[in-house]
Formats: sequence, structure tokens, C-alpha cells
Amino acid sequence: SFGAKAQSLVLGPRSRMLIAAGNPEKCVSCAGPALDDILARYQVVHVHQCLTAWGIFIAARARLAGALVIGSDLGGGDVPDLVAYPVIADVFDLFHALSDFATTAFLGLPVPCRVIAGPVDDSIFPLSLAPRDPAQLLSLGRILPHKGFERAIAALPEGARLTIVGHNYDDAYLAFLKERARGRDVVFRTEASDADLKEIMRSASLLLHTGVHIGYQGMYYGKPELLSLAPLEAMATGMPAIVSQAGALPELARLAGCRSFHDEAELAAMLRRHLAGELFTLAPAEIRAGVVAEYGLASFGRRYLHIIRDALADRR
Repeated sequence: SFGAKAQSLVLGPRSRMLIAAGNPEKCVSCAGPALDDILARYQVVHVHQCLTAWGIFIAARARLAGALVIGSDLGGGDVPDLVAYPVIADVFDLFHALSDFATTAFLGLPVPCRVIAGPVDDSIFPLSLAPRDPAQLLSLGRILPHKGFERAIAALPEGARLTIVGHNYDDAYLAFLKERARGRDVVFRTEASDADLKEIMRSASLLLHTGVHIGYQGMYYGKPELLSLAPLEAMATGMPAIVSQAGALPELARLAGCRSFHDEAELAAMLRRHLAGELFTLAPAEIRAGVVAEYGLASFGRRYLHIIRDALADRR
């Protein structure tokens, strides 16, 4: 990463973070021997937010240093010039997509793309066998319009309680949600800590992710969910999830612990079935096993190392 001065931070027994001097918003401030010396140490360089000007700049420097360069799009935007000049993407050896939906970011670019779904950190979200309250529902995510929390509020059946957890990034949207929640059993937790979240996740019986492509004011969001960690984290604890059809969310419904809805009427019907104990019948351990097998750290790591080996072999 980048900052006001160079630093080296130990993150764990086999990982560290190098801070190079510079401001990513001004690529020229990052250029120079200090950055190039860092990049020259590594055989593989993985660039996140790879379609931004900064991501392309770092990829070009890494390619000049002789590294195998992989890029991931995390929804941070893209450079319009890529549409007119897709050859710019040739600074990458390959792209990594977080989901099948995420591959759409790389359409038309002359670089191979590999899908490795996930990962979810299943070590941070262990299985919970604590009693869950069937009436307690949870929605988790930043308070931003593409999260579509108003759909969860509208579909909330009588007798159910909804807790919305997420830091507020849009005051107008939060005010809109609170107005929609008036008279309903809805609680907003916009300052919850990680410890608070884990406690809430131990008691809730269902995770709702109601993301949208079209927000409450009519704005279109092309990439609302390239993966979506919240449902995966919930399922890692043994809690089932219901998700919308936005972005990559319906892909999660391939897991036995997840269902996908098309509209608020269908969601409301699913929630009534959940309250009656009819929607999900799997044990928490079975829900966790499915998500760990498909999206867990070990599964992701094996697949990731495989594409790196293949890419290095193709280079040779």
C-alpha cells in the first residue's frame, strides 16, 4: 500500500505489509526506484482495483520488473480509456474474478480471466451452536442505496424483528430507511464493533441481503455485489441466508443454506415460511460445511495457487 512514508508492518508469521511513499490518487508521486525495488523482489504481483488508473500503473511497473501480474476488480471503478483501447489491459497476465458475475468487468479485454469464488474467512466466523431466535433477522452492510435495505423492511412479516448493522455512508438514505421502518420492529446499529456484530450473529436466525441494481432514487448500479461477504460470513457460522438477484448474489443460492428471491412479495412469503420453521431444515454444521467447501480460505488458496502455477508454466 501507500502512505506518507515508507514502512514495513508485520501482519503474521508469514505475511507483512509494505508501505511505499506516495499518494495513489497521483500516480506520479508513487513512481521511482523505491516502488520499483519493492516490485522487483516478487515473482507474482496481485493488483487489487486493477481497472483503475492506479491499478494499471502498478501493473505496468510490476510487468517491467518481470513479475507475473494478476488483477482483481473490487468495484472501485474503471478507466474509460479501456473501452477505446483494450490493449492497455495487456500489462496484466491474467485477471481474477470473485464470481461468475464479476467476469463481466473484463469483457472485451484481451487477457484471460479465471474465476475463484471467495474467499470468506471461515476462521474469523466459526460455527455457532448457540440457540437462535427464529423471529430475529439480520441485514448486514454499509448504509448505501445499492444495499436495498428498504426491501427487507417492506417484506418484514408480523412477529419478526430486523436488525440492520452497518456504518452509515449516506445520511439521506439512512433517513429514508428510518421513515420506512416507522411502526415496524426494526433496529439500526450503525456504530457496531466487530465484537458487537459477532454477538448479533450468534442470536439471529436468518441473514437477509437485499441488494439492488436500481436504488431508491432511481440510480443504476452496475456492480452492486461482485461477491458479497455478509451472506457467506453468516453461513460460516451456521446461519442460513436469503439473497436478492442483484450482481453475484444469486450464485450464492447454489449453496444449500441460501435461497434467492426476485421481489418483495416472494421475500415476504419466504420470511413467513422461515418463521414457521419450514424454509431451511439443514443443521448449522451442514450449512457451514457447504460454504467452507466452496468459498473457504483453504479451498480458495488451493485454486489460487493452481492458476498461478498454470500461468507461470505458460510463461515458460
